[in-house]
Amino acid sequence: MSDESPSGARPRVIFLAVHPPSTAATRLRAAQYRSAVSVVGLDLVVWSFFREADLADWFGPSQLQRLVVVLRALLRLPKLAGLLREATVVVVQREVMPLGPPLIELLAGRRRRLVWDVDDAIWQPYVSPTAGRVPRWLRAPGRKFERIGRRADEIWAGSEELARWCRRHNDCVRVVPTVVDVPTRRPPVARKRVVCWIGSHATGAFVEQALDAVARVEPPPRVLVVGANPTFPDGLDGEIVPWSLDEERRTLSKARVGLYPIDRTHPLADGKCGFKAVLYMSRGIPPVLTPTPANAAIVRDGVEGLHADDPDAWREAIQRLLDDDDLWERCSWAAYERARSNYSLDVWGPRIASILRDLSSAAPRGDHTGPGVRHRRHADRAEPSDS
Repeated sequence: MSDESPSGARPRVIFLAVHPPSTAATRLRAAQYRSAVSVVGLDLVVWSFFREADLADWFGPSQLQRLVVVLRALLRLPKLAGLLREATVVVVQREVMPLGPPLIELLAGRRRRLVWDVDDAIWQPYVSPTAGRVPRWLRAPGRKFERIGRRADEIWAGSEELARWCRRHNDCVRVVPTVVDVPTRRPPVARKRVVCWIGSHATGAFVEQALDAVARVEPPPRVLVVGANPTFPDGLDGEIVPWSLDEERRTLSKARVGLYPIDRTHPLADGKCGFKAVLYMSRGIPPVLTPTPANAAIVRDGVEGLHADDPDAWREAIQRLLDDDDLWERCSWAAYERARSNYSLDVWGPRIASILRDLSSAAPRGDHTGPGVRHRRHADRAEPSDS
């Protein structure tokens, strides 16, 4: 359920997103902070433009069904207006609607603090073929994302790479990584020859380049793919399942190596925030990954996992982690400890809650006086990621 009603009359923080909490970005960068925020005396509400039942039609092939879904979502906006009236802080996760100018974002910042949370380079001139096929002129007209960035009291960027772009438009930018609920002890990790990839349709095209390398490992391991439908090379033993939280957990309990390939020529590549790496590491699974700036900052080559930037390097890295028990054990422990220390909900939940509490207590009664004043007021509080 994407609309969550708070209990009691405590100050209210509203997270606005396009997709419901079943999707990774909304779940991990918004909904999972509810308990931590409650501890500091705030209520957290998640409102999404699309509901869970809308996703199949939005990502489906029918243009007519996508139009119907958008119209249905637009009819829900009056309810959002009611929620906003009692909010002290609004956090926009990427954007509120996947089309049109930032009218809701700008209105949401009136008489309350506005935070813009970005975990992807959404300002790049790229539209996923499965993300609604919205033309660029309708997708982000009028320098949409620059305007949101300038209007926000502060920006939460998922990586230093994203933060660099954001600082061109706002001088209060925090690097807030995408974190997970890391177990207090390293989970038992299967030592069988199993590798996994967990993701979604948006990044499913990246996994095929890694599967070609896996097929050349001797003997080829079993491959578990969750959330995409790639073509397996001949002779590779694999299983493809739709994403669900249960399937994600089941797969992580079986895998010895996690795959995280990224096509560096893709316009969104360097803006990716390394979430897959953090997910694998949280379960003590050493990743083999493309060393984008964010990935290289999270996973040190030969420490928490292995870097690979060409087909031969991919094959060699996977082979080493499958065959060398000592290397695997060192990387497994280092990966888990780094996730636990730097990328866990236990660490970042209280940080986010404290930031929101401070913003809520400082929420103005009238409109903001101007972006320069707002930004200088909070710039000295910005704290970097531990990565």
